Amino acid sequence: MLTTHYSQVIIIVCMEKTPKLMVSSKNFFIQDFFLFCIFLFSDISQAQDQKRQFHFGALELPPYVIYSGGDIQGMFMDIFHAFANQSDRVESIVPYPTGRLMKFLKQGKVDCTIFIRTPFTENLANPIVYLGVDFNTSVIAKKNTLLSQYDDLKHLRLGVSRGTNFGHKIDTDSTIQKTVTQDYRKLAEMLVKDRVDAILGIDKSLLYNLKEIGLPAHEIGPSLILQSNELWLFCSRQVKLTEQDIHYIRHIFDDMRDSGEIDTIMKNYLP
Repeated sequence: MLTTHYSQVIIIVCMEKTPKLMVSSKNFFIQDFFLFCIFLFSDISQAQDQKRQFHFGALELPPYVIYSGGDIQGMFMDIFHAFANQSDRVESIVPYPTGRLMKFLKQGKVDCTIFIRTPFTENLANPIVYLGVDFNTSVIAKKNTLLSQYDDLKHLRLGVSRGTNFGHKIDTDSTIQKTVTQDYRKLAEMLVKDRVDAILGIDKSLLYNLKEIGLPAHEIGPSLILQSNELWLFCSRQVKLTEQDIHYIRHIFDDMRDSGEIDTIMKNYLP
């Protein structure tokens, strides 16, 4: 607003004063002032046209990011690409492992990403817009493993994905035997091979990976749901996103959510 007002003042000054000064052709100040107006208008126009380009990071866990041949697809990749289809301000959409994504978001090397909303992620970055979806943090096991209450986990080998934090006491509960592995696909493989008794994560994402590696649904027992969390777009506190930038991002994601576009993308990947 300040730049626009300033440019309007200069335009008035140039338009009003230049004709009067041009009465005297010997006055070299006329040419200097006229050129000054031209260059100033050009600089102001360029400054107003320059808009910040956004760098999005996607959580490198299937089904959020899926490598298929030479293509990179996945739920979060598709959501960001849907945003890019409505905007000319997306410079990059890059998958990152969980730990690196959190580090880059905190450092401002990534502008925005998608996380479940927990006290941990709220401390990491600013929640910007709710994507209209809730995810359950759950424990999943084969049907012959009893999962009726939290204390049942203390007698099991629990597989967890490296770098994940669900904002639940299970994150720091040292009484539970945990085996850490690379991602959800590895968790699914460990459960199938009986290297762990149960696996922890977002239930629909875990079920997607179990389905992908061929474990029949009838061999999976009921999930133990620990909590439900909203899915949000988060943006870094370290980047120079203006209020106008945030409003621009929020407006497009609001439209994508309200039109059902995000829900349609989700259904392509989640059971």
